[in-house]
Amino acid sequence: MFKNLFKAVFIITFFSVLTRIMGFVIRIFMSRELGAEMIGIYQISLSVFSVFLTIISSGIPLTVSRLSAEYRAKKEFNKENKMVTAATIVSFVLAVVICILTIVFRPIITLISKESLIASVLIALLPALIGTALNVGFKGALWGREKHFENCFVDLIEQLIKVILIIILVNISPSIEQGLINCAISLSIACIISTLISMLFYFKHKGKLSNPKGEFKPLIKKSFPITLLRIVSSFGGMIMSVIIPISLVSIGYTNEQAMSLFGIALGMTLPLLYLPNTLVGSLSTALIPDLAKLKAENNSNEFYSKVKSSLIFSIFISLIFIPCFMGIGKEIGIFVYNNETSGIMLEYCAIIMLPMGINNITSSILNSMGLEVKSFIHYVYGSIALILSVIFLPRFFGIYSLAIGLGASLIISSYFNVKMIKKELNIKNLFFKELIKMCLFLIPSILINRWSFNCLINIFTPFFSIAISSILGVIFFVSFCLIFKIFTINGLLINFKNIRILRKKHKKKTV
Repeated sequence: MFKNLFKAVFIITFFSVLTRIMGFVIRIFMSRELGAEMIGIYQISLSVFSVFLTIISSGIPLTVSRLSAEYRAKKEFNKENKMVTAATIVSFVLAVVICILTIVFRPIITLISKESLIASVLIALLPALIGTALNVGFKGALWGREKHFENCFVDLIEQLIKVILIIILVNISPSIEQGLINCAISLSIACIISTLISMLFYFKHKGKLSNPKGEFKPLIKKSFPITLLRIVSSFGGMIMSVIIPISLVSIGYTNEQAMSLFGIALGMTLPLLYLPNTLVGSLSTALIPDLAKLKAENNSNEFYSKVKSSLIFSIFISLIFIPCFMGIGKEIGIFVYNNETSGIMLEYCAIIMLPMGINNITSSILNSMGLEVKSFIHYVYGSIALILSVIFLPRFFGIYSLAIGLGASLIISSYFNVKMIKKELNIKNLFFKELIKMCLFLIPSILINRWSFNCLINIFTPFFSIAISSILGVIFFVSFCLIFKIFTINGLLINFKNIRILRKKHKKKTV
């Protein structure tokens, strides 16, 4: 079981890293070609689009993934086919309704946003909504069947097509505004193509479409709490996209300056802060069907073991980036985006990655345990802090009120998630001791990173200075973790040992 989880995480992580790299490259391209103000407008459009996307897809793929794993464990293959069909129908109908309403109420969207370009970008994104709706059932079923390579390959192809199209269409655009719309068109084309590929994979692996009668109710019942949680999250992001620029204007910024600061925060800084989620998200994706299967088999010992190791791993990955960002964040912002403000934000906001990682993995654990409603309630607790922060704090902290609110929100929801997991597993300590030790290890690692960069910049180019000093910071942090036995080399290599043992046994049988 651990071997299968390790293999799944490795596949997902490998493709996620490639996908994130391409996404990061195109984000840099867009920032440099279109400017911070256009990125701000694009982020507002995406925040509205994410609400639409959440309504049709957030809870359904996770539910299909979990139920698919359960049905296949019980050899109820026909129920799996019926569920995939039900998921496709529900998502598609919702997507069509949303598209119609968006087109009808386009003048109102323009009036509320006071920016016609936002509505134009949103309309250009609607085909991506239809494509995603048709894909959610197939994608969820492939995850449930542990066809991780296929799903990751589809995501990689989608990102590759999007990158190529954005570069081409932005370069041939007659204006910056049209370039922004072309970015949305590129996303829609890439999404439709990836959906077609995903369908081919589903049918290739003997997937079928069956009469969905009897599966609508359980699908909606189980996916609704997750969907509601994500809708609140997306809706909160949309509200922030409106409130923060207005708040910045109210304290003296011009509309262009406010939009630029918003674009820097959400379009430049936050993508860097989400880097640990490449690994944590991979683990979360692989963990849901895996834990669901263990729960169905009543394998409590291995369930607890995977929960604890996954939590410690997520904390470690979340912290490993902090020495780099807190030590030389400003230099990274200048090098990557040619924007000093984004780098300064990165330095101040890096610590947010810790509760972000904990919240990500604990939410997935609760979902796999069938506690989606509890996870949603905990998220609501955190969202209240976020909303209050972006309403009342901009006059004191400006754009940094977003980071303060986001950090408070993640800490609150993570706290209640962890408390619920401890209660369900009937244990007192999951990771507190390891967390305290790793946080203390950050201090020397940050100092080493900063000191080594100051020395290296006199000899090397900024790229090599950033790269070498970051590697040194990571080495020091990992070394402290090994010295104080947060984990061991044997612990890291245990999966590889298991694989070798299995291979030897297989060879003996075939002789």
